[in-house]
Amino acid sequence: MTRAISWVLLVASLGAGGAQAQIRVETLSGTGQAGLADGSRQIGQLNRPHGLAVDGRGNVYVSDRGNHAIRVVEANGDIRTLAGSGKQGNADGVGAAAAFNQPIAVVVDKAGNIYVADRDNHVVRSVDPSGKVVVVAGTGAAGLADGAAASAQFNQPYGVALSSDEKVLYVADYLNHAIRAIDLATKQVATLAGNGKAGFANGRGDQTQFNQPTTSKWTRLVGSMCRIRTTMPSVALILTEPS
Repeated sequence: MTRAISWVLLVASLGAGGAQAQIRVETLSGTGQAGLADGSRQIGQLNRPHGLAVDGRGNVYVSDRGNHAIRVVEANGDIRTLAGSGKQGNADGVGAAAAFNQPIAVVVDKAGNIYVADRDNHVVRSVDPSGKVVVVAGTGAAGLADGAAASAQFNQPYGVALSSDEKVLYVADYLNHAIRAIDLATKQVATLAGNGKAGFANGRGDQTQFNQPTTSKWTRLVGSMCRIRTTMPSVALILTEPS
């Protein structure tokens, strides 16, 4: 299991034979030993870091899955725990008073608010810059239900992504085999595609089928070792499934 955060640097150099690519990997933070420790890049510890997001200042936000915590790694590699205590649970609160259960993906907006796919709690949560955690959508019970965010249900939300205007949060709903959307202004949840049954079918709305979609990215860059699906007409929403 990975217990450190690494940068992969691609450096292009021109030689007599043309362009050559050189890749250098550097550890940004983590000792390689599983643990929960804040501090400098030499002593900070993580446990199965899974999801990463980077803000405009170069801070890296980490869903530290094995520690059931949200961590922040600064550009110099210093790491701190923003929310969570290292123990699994299901609780809103500030800092260590909050509890997650296998947080698996994060995305950060321009204001520094983090949205978390809290997988085994079947909810999507937000963490503000002060470490205050609240549920954005989901009841905590596994299910497939649209409507008001407080009564909507997910089944292992696995990926999160923001629309370019940051008004909509997209969720890859793993065991519902669906792509969901949360309107952050109206607090309403809708199923964009998928019908709760595993399969492989293109189409519209509930005619579409996925098989355990794991990530959603609002981006125009496409790259994955897995099968790539897109939602129409917005070809910029990239969805990946296990191959």
